[in-house]
Amino acid sequence: MRETEAENPSEVEEYPEAPQFRRLRRLVSLLLLTLIVATMAITLALVSKLMNFGATPAGGGGGAASAAPGLRLAPGERIEAVGFEGTRALVAVEGPEGARRLVLLEIPPGGEILVEPPQNRD
Repeated sequence: MRETEAENPSEVEEYPEAPQFRRLRRLVSLLLLTLIVATMAITLALVSKLMNFGATPAGGGGGAASAAPGLRLAPGERIEAVGFEGTRALVAVEGPEGARRLVLLEIPPGGEILVEPPQNRD
């Protein structure tokens, strides 16, 4: 008799479970548990990254900019070109009379370059 056809729950025949199926059911349960834990770990990592996105580093708001390698431009100078290779940046600067200079900056991994424009002296 099938379970749906049985009028009395005691009439339902219970079939013994084969050992192979019992082992398979346990492996599938373990796989499901591993999948749930991995999904939670990935979600927590993404949330952690998103919460830290755009946050200022410890030590104040200007800590990252002052620690970055910098280039100070004199009055009348302008950046003509910038080239990158690995962790280095080559900056071509043109002066007010047409004089040119090259500046090689080392960039720390994940770092940035700070370019300070000339101060207006009025």
